[in-house]
Amino acid sequence: MEGSDHFILAGDLTVDEELNKVIGEMPTLNGIVHCAGISQIKMVKFMDKSSLDNVFDVNFFGPITLNNTLIQKKKIQNNSSIVFISSISGLYASQIGETGYGATKAAIAGYAKSAALELAAKGIRVNCIHPGVIETPLLSVSNSTFSEEDLENLKKKYPLKRFGKPDDVARCAIYLLSDASSFMTGASLLLDGGFTLS
Repeated sequence: MEGSDHFILAGDLTVDEELNKVIGEMPTLNGIVHCAGISQIKMVKFMDKSSLDNVFDVNFFGPITLNNTLIQKKKIQNNSSIVFISSISGLYASQIGETGYGATKAAIAGYAKSAALELAAKGIRVNCIHPGVIETPLLSVSNSTFSEEDLENLKKKYPLKRFGKPDDVARCAIYLLSDASSFMTGASLLLDGGFTLS
């Protein structure tokens, strides 16, 4: 990592004590990207409250609780930018077995729209990025469920004939954090390589 002003604050955001410790140690922010997420492939007939709690704790309650607490403790400056990484799942597309995962990502998008309205008076912008499949360790989790052939067939459904890369998402986040997007709030940026066109 370039530069000398980076530091890491680690904590389980679903545990109140750890959440408060992390927030207590962080400086005031003028931008934040919420990008926590786990995958879950489970058919409706096998889904129970425990499995839903697990995916919602990480994908929804963790980032939302962090964001709410940052606002309450005035850790986000006025005229800042908040970015949530959602997904095409839940709002634009879905796959069999993504019921719980898609629900968490749709919930994030709903939160972001209302938060954008509430925080606009402070000049705080709230936007969402909705990526398609991105080549991250999350995809390797899917590899335990889907074969290489399945993934290659899925890749063919993308007009650009590839999955996204982390840098693709990072560049969108940089745009939403920057003054270049100063008139955008409550927006949903679709970043799916054209997947939802068909």
